Formats: sequence, structure tokens, C-alpha cells
Amino acid sequence: MQDIKKILVFVTARTEGSPALEQARRIAKATGAEIELVDVIGELPMTLRAPGFGYPDLLETLKKEAYEALEGAAAPIRHADGTPVSAKALYGKPFLEVTREVLRGEHDLVLLDARRDGSLHLWGTTAMRLFRVCPAPVWAVHPERSGACRKVLAAVDPLSGYDEENALNRRILEAALDVARLQQAELHVVHAWGEQEESPELLVRFEERMKAAAREALDALLAPYSDKIPAERVHLVAGRPAEGIHQVVRDENVDLLVMGTLVRTGIQGVLIGNTAEKLLGQVECSILALKPDGYRTPVELE
Repeated sequence: MQDIKKILVFVTARTEGSPALEQARRIAKATGAEIELVDVIGELPMTLRAPGFGYPDLLETLKKEAYEALEGAAAPIRHADGTPVSAKALYGKPFLEVTREVLRGEHDLVLLDARRDGSLHLWGTTAMRLFRVCPAPVWAVHPERSGACRKVLAAVDPLSGYDEENALNRRILEAALDVARLQQAELHVVHAWGEQEESPELLVRFEERMKAAAREALDALLAPYSDKIPAERVHLVAGRPAEGIHQVVRDENVDLLVMGTLVRTGIQGVLIGNTAEKLLGQVECSILALKPDGYRTPVELE
């Protein structure tokens, strides 16, 4: 996060106020990054694309209106903060066009507002699709967590045993540390290591060994950060990962959850694991989702 140079903010120009833009402004002031505001005009209905409706003129009018609204949001930031802010109105499917703009502009971070856009839970289809395919870290800002972060929670899985996931754990910790440092927030770490239930004696002994192994793996992962993360802010919880992490989010009143999106099955380049999928339907905080090193999006530039 300290090395962020370019931030893309997906903001719907037709909506008053944007917590994501305020968060981007805060990050840019702390890091010296530049901001690009992007709105995407959704694909027009077939009836408006039929001959005689003047589709090209209508599209250009909509893009012009969106651009002017974005410029109206950019001007106060340029004037008050001196932050370089550009604006661009695009046309198409929002998650595809945002991802393509990230590829074109080599942005280091994407921010957007968490809002329902026809789906059942808060994050909406655009955020969920960006979590899956956008190569840059995606920060979805919860409407009730729009201020500076007070508590940041890093969710890690040191028991995986895979090099790719171990590297992702370190990325999660580094990103969470940077956010906590930039916003003077309290950093917590959580690892939920498995299910806990009423068990016969053999299974109890197995769970004890699993807990010991989880503690050992977590201690090893956090050893380089021992001077930055106090032991009382490290949460080792038993239970299903999504439920355990969600419980810590609630108990600690977390503002931002930093997590990875990683799965080894399914469509190549489309990443969101079962734990992440379940968490996104539960937590009432902002989400910063990271991809593993070397991730390549399936989205291509046209």
C-alpha cells in the first residue's frame, strides 16, 4: 500500500457522495498517488440501438454527462489537496470495463462503493465480479465504514502448505500493516483453523493436535511481524473459517477486512474461494481483497 502510485475509483456519477472516493482521497494524500475516476454507462437496451433512435448520439450524450459529473467531483480534490485527478466515462459491462482500464493504466488499487445492484447481498454483482477477475487489489467500501479505519483485520491461512498461499498470506499481512500505518488503525490477525463440535475422545485428541499445528504455523507466519502485532490482537479460532472470521469482525467491530481470493478449481483466472464467498455475504465491514502473485486475469483488452 505504501507503493501505491495510481488509484482507480469506480464511482457512479449519478449518485450523490461516494465513501470510496473519500477513502481514495485519504490514501492519495498519505501516499502521493494519483486518482482516476471512472464511471461506466451500462449497455443500452436493444430498442435504443435499433436504426432510427440515434444510438451513437445518445451514447455520447450519456458519456458526456457522466464525464462532467466526474469532473465536478474531481475539481475540489485537485484544488484542496493538490492530488492529480483524472476522469473517464466508459461504456459496457462495468466489471469488464473497470478491469480493462486497470490493465491499460496499470493501476495499483481499485476502490468502489459497496451497494446492491440487483443481487441479494450488499456487494452487488459488479463488486463480486471485480473480486474474481480484477488483477489489482479491490477495496469495496461499506457505506457505514466510510471514515478512516480504526480497526483492520487480516485473515490468513498458514496451514495450507502451498507456496502460493503462503506468499498470499504475506501479501495480506503487508497490505493490512500498510493500511493500519497510514490510517493509524489497530491491526488484528485471524486464523480460523477448522470445525469444532461435540466429539468422541479420539476426535478431541485430533482437534488438539490440529489446534497446536495451527498455532505453530500462525506463530511462524507472524514471527517477522512480532514487534508490530501484539499477541493480544492475534485471534486463533476454531470453527468453519467464514464463521470464525465473521465472529472476530463482529466482536472487534472491524472496519476493514483484508483477505485473499484463491481457489484451485474452476475457470482459470476466476478466483474467489469458498471462505471468501461466504464472508462476502455476512460481514458488515469494508473488504480489501488481494490476488496471489502472478495472477493473470481472463479479461482481455479489446
